[in-house]
Amino acid sequence: MSGFKIFFSLWGRISKQRDLGEREDFIEGITGKRSLRALDKWEYAKVMDELTRIGQSFGIGTGTKRWDAKANGSRRRIISNFHQMGYKDAVASAKSWVRKQTKLDFNDVEQAELSKLVGISDKMVRQYEDKLRGK
Repeated sequence: MSGFKIFFSLWGRISKQRDLGEREDFIEGITGKRSLRALDKWEYAKVMDELTRIGQSFGIGTGTKRWDAKANGSRRRIISNFHQMGYKDAVASAKSWVRKQTKLDFNDVEQAELSKLVGISDKMVRQYEDKLRGK
């Protein structure tokens, strides 16, 4: 989700449990402006912080994780490498392998560590392919 989609998603879920009044009044109470489009990124962050705080009091999160695109690419590369090596459930195998290597969940591993793991899994693929060719 990007832009205002996160705001509207969270607003809708909270509004089902609590009357927050009019959206424009809520925004104006925090920033002095009535429209999301009139906000700069800092004001939008203040509005989102307040809305998230209210949502958390009801057990409602934003429903998003802000993944680093490079880290996501590395995770996909590791899964792809396991697929190339013929694993039937490449995702589960890759996650299990990463957990054994780092003692962390697959999605909790930082980019620096993922870069090392991509290198190792690339080497595993080369060794697998060499073995298939009979080298």
